Amino acid sequence: MSLSVDCFSDPENIEPKILFGLSFRRLCGVLLMTPPSLGLGALSWFFPQVVTPVVVALGLILIDFPIALWAFPRPMGLLPEQWLVFAMRDYFGARILYHSGSAHVVKSAKKPTMKEK
Repeated sequence: MSLSVDCFSDPENIEPKILFGLSFRRLCGVLLMTPPSLGLGALSWFFPQVVTPVVVALGLILIDFPIALWAFPRPMGLLPEQWLVFAMRDYFGARILYHSGSAHVVKSAKKPTMKEK
């Protein structure tokens, strides 16, 4: 005698929430982005003439933006590296080429009838 339980979602796609409602990937992203952000903030606080707000903004964009792109978005519910494979396969995939050129809609001169000769 065995018991069976219906599972309607794939358990492999579920990311456990480790801390503060963040998954492991997002928590790592936050931990990787925190030191450079605090460092640039401290530099702009102690040396305001050297480290201007523009330098801080550019530094945060160059350092934190790639990490945030890795950690946070879930396009179509997939991890970024899974989605990228599908996107590249779709973009660079085989296209249907016709001998006479690209495909186009051909309209007939008359309406189609049920009586065919």
